[in-house]
Amino acid sequence: KGSDQMKRQVLDTLIVQKLADQQAIKRKLDRNPGVMRAIESAKNTILARAYMDPIVSGIAKPTPAEVHKYYTGHPELFSERNIYTLRELDVVAKPGLSDSIKAQIGKGAGIDQIAATLKGKHIPSAIHVAARPAEQLPSALLPELDKMGVGKLIVAQIGKAVMVLQLVARKSQPVDEKTASAAIQSYLLNTRKKEAIAKTIKSLKEGAKIEYMAQQSVAEPAVEDKKPAAAHPAAVDVNKGVAGLK
Repeated sequence: KGSDQMKRQVLDTLIVQKLADQQAIKRKLDRNPGVMRAIESAKNTILARAYMDPIVSGIAKPTPAEVHKYYTGHPELFSERNIYTLRELDVVAKPGLSDSIKAQIGKGAGIDQIAATLKGKHIPSAIHVAARPAEQLPSALLPELDKMGVGKLIVAQIGKAVMVLQLVARKSQPVDEKTASAAIQSYLLNTRKKEAIAKTIKSLKEGAKIEYMAQQSVAEPAVEDKKPAAAHPAAVDVNKGVAGLK
């Protein structure tokens, strides 16, 4: 019964879509410039995926030896993994702000005092407490967090944000190789796929003449392939990696 109901819902959706398509064509909406651009964009994406999918799907999975090498090479994420309880002060990055906060810390300022100083300068910030495993933190911070004492502060600029982290507690929570193997294999495979895509993009750019039309409201490249089409696969963004591994 549930299967029949699902089939009916799918059928009803297709019917509604078809009726809407017919009405759009009847009203000549398919000739609307915006609609035409959207259709062309969708067509390009489908064709690009059709070309890239065989390339990506043909990449070999990591071997057990490669998985083991990654596991042993990153003890901070696995065998020596920690959970860090942190008070975090998040601020939108501004020129010189990180150095200014470090100078305050050097003079003995605490996280609450830093937040008060920022408030006095009308710089928005917020303090919250979070328990974060090692894989959720920038790898460059882990050595410092592992050796610093409870209550100490560290400053990091991540993208468009400056973070002041105060260590509240640190708890060991290792992950054995058997448990981590599936995630490591997936991460390594996705990394290989990203590398293959990057290589394809580089090859495509090197083999094509690209001109940007500055007169348009949005710069749009005109591409002329200088080699046979088969030598230049189109690239799409797929498989952004496995969260939690670096």
